[in-house]
Amino acid sequence: MAEDGKLHTSSPFYLGAGDQPGNLITQVVLKGDNYLAWSRAITLSLRSRKYAADKEEEILH
Repeated sequence: MAEDGKLHTSSPFYLGAGDQPGNLITQVVLKGDNYLAWSRAITLSLRSRKYAADKEEEILH
């Protein structure tokens, strides 16, 4: 958290304008027997979102 009380875009708790509860993070649905594929897809998606947020903050500042 910044000194002004706002979350940085690099924070895992940051929600951007496009973040909605119904948004899909990945097309892979966890069904129990596909945990490895689901885990990889979720990890890749979250890492790419963090990378994008880092780059966005870098551009803005």
